[in-house]
Amino acid sequence: MSADSVLNEVQKKLICQDVFTQGLRLLKPGKEIRIVVELRTEWALFYDGEFAKLQERPAESPDVEFHFTLDALRSLTHVSDYNMATLGIAVSKQVIEGSCRVRVVGSVWAVLSGGYLKIDQAAGPDFFAFLSQNGLKNLTKIQSFIRTNFR
Repeated sequence: MSADSVLNEVQKKLICQDVFTQGLRLLKPGKEIRIVVELRTEWALFYDGEFAKLQERPAESPDVEFHFTLDALRSLTHVSDYNMATLGIAVSKQVIEGSCRVRVVGSVWAVLSGGYLKIDQAAGPDFFAFLSQNGLKNLTKIQSFIRTNFR
């Protein structure tokens, strides 16, 4: 499956879900997330003031980037019960499995103050329970994990 067809599938089945608008709305205005697929296709994920948007173009000054394989990204379109917890868990599982890599490309302060942790908080107790089962038991440990692993 080509990157273009995955982009179309992600747009139709995933980005249009309210969960993306709810999450991206928590970021400071103007923040964009860089999505890289198979190290060759780059997309910008952002909130446009009304809805979540995914565009095939470089993100403007991203603080965070996600590197996905095509299969990993396509698997997110099959998540049942789209909510912040299930989507966060699905992405986290891919990070643990190695099919998704997350990297902080801006400053750690930009991540901590840019609203990214608000998304984690909004994902709620199910998401934090999953993180806890994988060694990240509180926001301090998550912040430390970000500082040491996503550079």
